[in-house]
Amino acid sequence: MFEEITISSRKNESNVLGQIAEAMLFYQKVNLVCSPVLFQELVRQKKLDSFVELMATPFLNVMLEENLLATETRKIKGRKYLYWQRMGLAQHPTKTVYDRLDLVINRETGNSAYTNYIMPKIIKNSSSFLHSKKVLEYIYNDLDDNTYLKRAIAQAINLYTPVLNITPEEIQILKEEIREGFVIQTNPPFEVINQFSPNQIFDSNTILENLTSARLDSCIASDLNSDFASNPVIFSLVKEKITSIIERSINNSQKIDCFSELVLSQGHSLSKTINQGNRSIDELIKLIDKASKFKEWLGNIGSDESLIKEYYDEVTKGTWVDKSTGKSFRWMFFTWTGMLADMFTGGTGSLALSIGDSFLLDNLISGWRPNSFVDEDLIPFVESINKKAS
Repeated sequence: MFEEITISSRKNESNVLGQIAEAMLFYQKVNLVCSPVLFQELVRQKKLDSFVELMATPFLNVMLEENLLATETRKIKGRKYLYWQRMGLAQHPTKTVYDRLDLVINRETGNSAYTNYIMPKIIKNSSSFLHSKKVLEYIYNDLDDNTYLKRAIAQAINLYTPVLNITPEEIQILKEEIREGFVIQTNPPFEVINQFSPNQIFDSNTILENLTSARLDSCIASDLNSDFASNPVIFSLVKEKITSIIERSINNSQKIDCFSELVLSQGHSLSKTINQGNRSIDELIKLIDKASKFKEWLGNIGSDESLIKEYYDEVTKGTWVDKSTGKSFRWMFFTWTGMLADMFTGGTGSLALSIGDSFLLDNLISGWRPNSFVDEDLIPFVESINKKAS
């Protein structure tokens, strides 16, 4: 318990000493990730010498950021809470973080002798820290994850303005990409949210700052295998992200199992075919090469959609089943067909039933559909279990 914790001083330089003090009392080791801005604040507070002494203790590990996540922000004309934004990792092309820190201390104190005295102590009791370029990719992925984004924004709104009690389902998001950047708008709009939040502004900047902080803090803590210190909003967003990942993973796993059970021959899955040695890796590579259109189609299915339903709707599109009395009829027809197959095959027919082969021959004239790959390539591939077993 209380082994190690990481604190980031990002936009919190004036209060970070209190955080460090409390963490050092309880934790065996405290990591502090900071930029030269913290030392600038310490000089102004006349606390730099004391802090450097604190750095010399074995309980504090100070890491100076060589690069920083920089956000370019421009106001959208005529909109009070809306901004165009672009992100990147900024790093000085020639100067190290210690070169920059030397300049900061010398500028703030106006005393080069003092700077020459204090810098070796800082260098001795600290190290540099480089944010991975992957972090930026992760943040953009977070912005593209609509389920997480809705949850994160709803959670943040409720923490800023509890009176609204917004649910993720009520959030609508418009993320528009403009000139290598983006604009995030929400419904309810920021103007409405801020009517209930008189003490702090909630805008597209707030959303981005919270999302980036949540990602950066969790990545650093993961790299260092430590707890991390933050505020309730950031903790809630990290929790939402983890929950979103777990739910999505379980959901996708269940969709694959259901698809294998209902569409593939006798419920056999691709994983079983490979694990039982019925197909070689070379054969698998050829199959995956043929699956490009199928995977592209899968990528366009929303995370909240049913894979089986989307597959069925796609292969029946434009057929007589699609033109019948509606979705409920189509699903009843699918179930009824499977029941008939069970009656005539002793219970295995519905599992082996290929939707395209059983009653949708007219879809063949409509060009590529997902069952083209399933019927022509995937099912013959997994049916090797039966052939080799016999």
